Amino acid sequence: MLHPLLLAGLVAIGVAATAMASAVAQPFTERAAAGAIGHAYALSDELDEEEEINQQADIPYTVYPCPVPAAPYPARAIALRLVEQRVPACRRQADALRLSFEARRRLMQQCLRRPGL
Repeated sequence: MLHPLLLAGLVAIGVAATAMASAVAQPFTERAAAGAIGHAYALSDELDEEEEINQQADIPYTVYPCPVPAAPYPARAIALRLVEQRVPACRRQADALRLSFEARRRLMQQCLRRPGL
């Protein structure tokens, strides 16, 4: 009875020691967290930008994110140029407000949208 209990205790200690050594080897710093959040924001902004371009170009949702090459959408080039001009200002505004992901996404979509659409 004592032998299996002792073995289970040694295994638990070994797993805990391995986990602690791994955590010490890779410290999680505020700088690393800020970098990860910054990359996530950039990716989210790019996806919002692409979605807004497709919506303003009247590309039906059934064909994107990958429109069929045989069916070009000339309006996308116009929407692309208009949205691309607004991106830097929208990102600066979102960065300054330090919003959560969902709030940042709403702000980016509203900021990138052309007036009247």
